[in-house]
Amino acid sequence: MGQLKNLLAKYNELDTDSKFARISDDIWGIGSLEEIKKEVDPETFTFHIIVNLIGGWKSDGWDYIFAEGYAVLPYVAGALNELGLMELKDQFDSTTAWLNEYFGNVGVDFLNFENGMDEKSHYDVINVLSNPRFKVEDETLNNISADDRKSVSKKYKTEIGKLEDISEKLWGYGAEEDGWKSVLDFISSHQ
Repeated sequence: MGQLKNLLAKYNELDTDSKFARISDDIWGIGSLEEIKKEVDPETFTFHIIVNLIGGWKSDGWDYIFAEGYAVLPYVAGALNELGLMELKDQFDSTTAWLNEYFGNVGVDFLNFENGMDEKSHYDVINVLSNPRFKVEDETLNNISADDRKSVSKKYKTEIGKLEDISEKLWGYGAEEDGWKSVLDFISSHQ
């Protein structure tokens, strides 16, 4: 696929949003994230993860990232660390650790990045977090009381709100370089 520098040069005439989206689309052409990780250098992989993270966030926020960014989630903390976004990384780590612990205590493996993740279980948990009244197929999740479901959903929304507040300052429209400053700094430091 080539180094990040070569990819950036390929779309030099485009604005930042379009350039980064096109590069990420080219990288997705390789295949799954596991395949991509094997084919590209670490800087290109980090770039790909962070562009998908910021793009997803700009699209629909952290709730979308947790729900639909299923494949990217295991790599988020590492990418945030590489970009030096420690406040955001710490909040992400805190949120994922809390969710992993809570659902682990009720017998559901969720956001356990070392063990891999089951997509169907992931979406069942997301449904519980999104709306405590949603029906799910996982019987273990159905055994959580209505009050506990409401409580965990409320806490999830609070934690997502903290991620949103930090991200808004970094990536929101009106932020420096339309929210791409940390990525541009990362690129500059690796050229």
